[in-house]
Amino acid sequence: MLGQQILRKLSYVPVVRRAVIAIGLRSFAQRVYERRFAPADGVLRLAYGGCEAQFATPSIRELRALELFARGDDEEFRRVLSMVHEDEVFFDIGAQYGVYSYLIGNSLGASGRVVAFEPFPRDFALLQRNTELNKSANVLCVNAALSDFDGEVSMSSSDDAGEICPRIGEKTIGSQSVAAARGDALIAAGKLPFPNVIKLDVEGHELAVIRGMAETLGDPRCHSIYCEIHDSMLPPGDDPETLIAFLRDKGFNSIKEIPGINHCLFAEKVATPPGLIN
Repeated sequence: MLGQQILRKLSYVPVVRRAVIAIGLRSFAQRVYERRFAPADGVLRLAYGGCEAQFATPSIRELRALELFARGDDEEFRRVLSMVHEDEVFFDIGAQYGVYSYLIGNSLGASGRVVAFEPFPRDFALLQRNTELNKSANVLCVNAALSDFDGEVSMSSSDDAGEICPRIGEKTIGSQSVAAARGDALIAAGKLPFPNVIKLDVEGHELAVIRGMAETLGDPRCHSIYCEIHDSMLPPGDDPETLIAFLRDKGFNSIKEIPGINHCLFAEKVATPPGLIN
């Protein structure tokens, strides 16, 4: 057991991973890891931040992505969880496999709801499968990318098991066209419930999403946002300062920005503005 724990920890050390790739043993190492650590029934049971959920792991890609999440400090997740009241609507924008969707969805009351947005076909199929595993009648899965226009966008993803998140970008060989829509339009048309809390993790497409939800964000009923900011993926002209200014303009007067590799911010509407905390 101790040997397995050491092996698992070593597999996440960057220098070890680079060495395995350099000597051409990546595929072999992945097969060994999958045989040793993949759940026998293909379902990973995850307890995190005081919540529990189940997730399908059909390949090492999903297993590693879920394990990587579970290795993190759950302080950020607990803060997001504390933003959502049990009878509210939570938007998980960029849900991928639905880690936030199902962990939080399983903690909500009977009238609480989660809307999970995942545009990439491969990941959307798994998102739906995880709905069945969690018996989550309160989780609605939407196969579309939220943006600042209605139409289509291109998404690309490598077949490499080490790649985790597909992203929106220029149309290239191997990219896929997926539906795109403004959140405001979907809500106004009655296709979606109104969100009280939003989690946003869209690999550089953050500002396009919030521009397409300007009316929703300006409504006092939408009171909290957790956003992961992918600085290196932001398009020209977009930056964290612009995103923060946009949210402030919509009434989010308490904003805590956490810099670093996992650059993120928590934005809330409160009675007494404490100001921007860096």
